[in-house]
Amino acid sequence: MLKKNIVLFDMDGTLTHAREQADIPITMALHELSRYATIGIVTGSSYDYLLQQCETILNSSTGPDLTRILLFPCNGGQYYA
Repeated sequence: MLKKNIVLFDMDGTLTHAREQADIPITMALHELSRYATIGIVTGSSYDYLLQQCETILNSSTGPDLTRILLFPCNGGQYYA
């Protein structure tokens, strides 16, 4: 049986302060976590706004393995890998 580890995070108030970009310490922590699990980021915001908030996470050399990041904007009503 294949076992998959997935960890979901809410964006505003968990990974970031409300409506702000993720910072370097969060990016580095997600990098470490991505070695062990797929990471899902859920937000009530649109995809474009989610990309703005995740800019550091998605574009940093110290960021997580992007093949292990799942984005769920619009309260999970949309999905992007």
